[in-house]
Amino acid sequence: MNRFLLRLMLALLILTACVPEDPMRTVIQVSDTRQSGSIPPELQWVEQTVIRAGEVRFTRGGRVEDSQVNGGEWSLTAPPEEIARLLASLSAVDPRTLRRIEPQDPPDGGGARSIVLTYADGSTLSLDFDPGVEYEGAEPILQALGDFAGCLEWPRDALAQIRP
Repeated sequence: MNRFLLRLMLALLILTACVPEDPMRTVIQVSDTRQSGSIPPELQWVEQTVIRAGEVRFTRGGRVEDSQVNGGEWSLTAPPEEIARLLASLSAVDPRTLRRIEPQDPPDGGGARSIVLTYADGSTLSLDFDPGVEYEGAEPILQALGDFAGCLEWPRDALAQIRP
């Protein structure tokens, strides 16, 4: 009986001492949205790039009805291995290391950016870069998105932000 209790206590000790690791969170989609700052209403714009395996979509629209913004939706071309590299880089970022830093004196106006990572389990991580806001630990995300932007091929009609 004593041996049984000893083995049972040893097994319980081993089981309680082993804390499972957080599973690697796989990013399956990233959305990068940017908004113009303080400019005349007819020139204000919102742009969104959505990246997922095998697809990159870009949309742009104006903020008012009679906007001069070159609005539309386009499919962008990127090498599949670059999309895979981007999603893997974003998956490697530990969300617990990110910390929002508010400005002491927020600027009047200015553009905004929002990055949303969507994980395979359906959860999301949002980084909202309001004017003057920064995130400690976001450098790998921003660097990966910047590097990826250099791989994109744009349709000619999507290049101009304002209609000619």
